Amino acid sequence: MGVMDVKIEDVVPTDPPKVCCCGCCSLIGFIMIILFFPATVTQLGQFKIGLSKNKVTGVVNLDDTFTPGRYWIGFWKEFIEFPSTLKTIEFSDDSPEEGVQHLTVLRCRDNEGKQLFLDISVQYQLIPSELGQLYREMNLLYEDLFISDLRDAFSRAGNQFVIRDIWTNQQVVRDLLTASCRKALQPRHATCWGVQLWGVRFEPRYETKITQEQVRKQEQRTENMRQRAAVTRADTKVMVADYEKNITIIQGEGNAKIFAVEKQAVAEAAGKLISAEAEALQIVREALKYDTTNGAGVVTANTLTDSQLVTYQKYMMMLSAQQAHFVYTGTGVTAPSAINAAASRGIMNGWPTGDGAMAATAPAPAPVASPSPSPETRRLTLKQAPVVGTYHGGTLAGGAGEVVPTRELDGAGAVSAALKTLVIAPKIQKEL
Repeated sequence: MGVMDVKIEDVVPTDPPKVCCCGCCSLIGFIMIILFFPATVTQLGQFKIGLSKNKVTGVVNLDDTFTPGRYWIGFWKEFIEFPSTLKTIEFSDDSPEEGVQHLTVLRCRDNEGKQLFLDISVQYQLIPSELGQLYREMNLLYEDLFISDLRDAFSRAGNQFVIRDIWTNQQVVRDLLTASCRKALQPRHATCWGVQLWGVRFEPRYETKITQEQVRKQEQRTENMRQRAAVTRADTKVMVADYEKNITIIQGEGNAKIFAVEKQAVAEAAGKLISAEAEALQIVREALKYDTTNGAGVVTANTLTDSQLVTYQKYMMMLSAQQAHFVYTGTGVTAPSAINAAASRGIMNGWPTGDGAMAATAPAPAPVASPSPSPETRRLTLKQAPVVGTYHGGTLAGGAGEVVPTRELDGAGAVSAALKTLVIAPKIQKEL
């Protein structure tokens, strides 16, 4: 009869006492399973790693490392927990924050035998894969051994540098301390995550000497910087002087060019003015002509001579003068008289001739036929101008030895005609 041939009737009792006993045992077993099954599940908390330990025998499983989570290891087992995060050890007299292993300040000596007081913080982390070996060698007292090894390592590292290296080669000192920390913790199944040297103290006598030395060095560096600044300022002044010299040269060259351009423009303008005047004189010479009759009765058109042209220019300049005065004398008259060019132009342009416009200082003489001057002199004055001219017995004198025939001065019109003849072309009329 095989196992597959067994039937339920063969296993389950049929007698009432046996059936009752079997039901009670089954109920008790079910209750035990419900009660003890949760006790077999054990949780390993966050930021923890651990090893399993038998509560009955005390045996620890050193081969398997557990990370945070829930594990079904049985109610007869438990976890030995270790931190999975960074832990800090601080060597200082100051009170650290919560969770930091606080120790006294680290004492050591430098390469010259001077005592140092170092404030150092160290962060380390356990290696999960080597947790079994750590427990086998140090049990749960691993941090005390870490502190002892770190003190010894840092003391040895202090002998490898001098005090001045702490502020002159600080990075070298930090690298030396970090290397010593890693060398001390690596055999202890932990990693050195970081080392901070945040405080250094010396004995008072050494601190005083070091302070004095640093002050002298700082003064020396300050003086060197002053010298460099003075040299830089001197170089800058030289550069500025060079630039100013170049500016002066460039400005001088520019002014010279400006002067040359201006003078050239003035010369060209003068040349063009002379050319224009020459062309104008040529036009005047061709336009102004007078007729002469010879003994045979032949009429000839004559152009102005050079002297006549000069005389024409002279009187035209006198006519164009606005404020200038000029002097003339008559034949037989020793005292000169003055003519205002602006007043002469006003008379020629028809100044007012009403009552009071002109007054005679003496009665007008009768006209005479002879052109010879008479000693009798009459002066005419206008309100608009100073003395205009001197009348000599029916003749108005233009220049020294020049006599121009005029009409009688019986009114403003006669004065205007006489002055017009005098100013425009007295000598030309005489010569013609």
